[in-house]
Amino acid sequence: MSHTPVVHISGKQIRSVRITRPGWGFLVLTVGLGLGGLNTGNNLLYLVFGMLLSMLVMNAILSRSSLHGLALRLRTPPRLFAGAQCPFRVEVSNTKKRLPSFALTLVPHAAHERISGAGSFVFKIPAGEMRVVDHSIVFAERGSVPMPRFRLLTSYPFGLIEKVIPVRFESQCIVYPEQVPLARESLPSLVRHGDFLAQQRGIGVNPYGIREYISGDEVRHIHWPSVAKVGEWVVREYEQEKRARLLLNLLVNDAAPDTPEQRARRESAVSAIASLLIQFINEKREVGLLINGQCVDPKGVGYIDAYLTALAVFDQEETTGVHVSFRALLPHEGAIFGVSERPVSELRGALYDRLIYESGAAA
Repeated sequence: MSHTPVVHISGKQIRSVRITRPGWGFLVLTVGLGLGGLNTGNNLLYLVFGMLLSMLVMNAILSRSSLHGLALRLRTPPRLFAGAQCPFRVEVSNTKKRLPSFALTLVPHAAHERISGAGSFVFKIPAGEMRVVDHSIVFAERGSVPMPRFRLLTSYPFGLIEKVIPVRFESQCIVYPEQVPLARESLPSLVRHGDFLAQQRGIGVNPYGIREYISGDEVRHIHWPSVAKVGEWVVREYEQEKRARLLLNLLVNDAAPDTPEQRARRESAVSAIASLLIQFINEKREVGLLINGQCVDPKGVGYIDAYLTALAVFDQEETTGVHVSFRALLPHEGAIFGVSERPVSELRGALYDRLIYESGAAA
């Protein structure tokens, strides 16, 4: 998991103070006793009235002390997909030297994301210690989005006054396109497309020829019929097997009007090509990605993350790439699949081995 910079909390950051439902009842009782003491002149009522007021003051002071001196760090999973449960972990540390923090509740506060699950409650964080809070968050859209925001609140110790501090992590995260199940009628043909013989010696199961035995060859490769025929030690050779190189091209219409229907069609096409990309990579196939004919240059440690990042932000940021000839990228055996947000009837599919329209439906 990666992590964000630490956010330090102080009592000065308290943005809202509200009286809880029990607090309103307590306040009405306090006011009633005060009025009763004022009308009757009963010293005992004055004493009880003063004790109740002191409880309100103590609630305000101790709740502020409980929030003060906290430090939060957000840990994110390595990959975030739109529409999927994304586990986030918040580390809450008490940096105070002596005083513990009690009765803390951390609640996700959504901006562009949907939130699943309620807030998490932490009973006690001793001075100098840390507690871990897990949250499950569902992002509604792909792209570069702000980190999830949270609200840290407490009503310690009496539950009469609740104080809230907003927690914002000043960083962005990349949400990959949503993974969708591919259409059953198109999936088998796509999965089977590919294995071939390289017409050269290597590792495989198909016979390629025989040669003289060399010291170090495995005994199981000895071709006994030929040994008996020529009287010399010979071994079998096998033909190298390879996986077909595949090329995925996302076809989007930049000139189309920005309507809800058009956005839905585009998201459907992006999700389909991302799902194909993940499937082919999991099958250990060699895959390339193009967006409107521009070859995406994978950078970084994992090229799958580079491809998914390009699909996530291609219409938010300028995607670097060059226009290429599809067949030039696949000079020999291979296949080109196009995923389009437009009906296939509007496209020329001669260059493609398979054209897919919207959510993975075969053309």
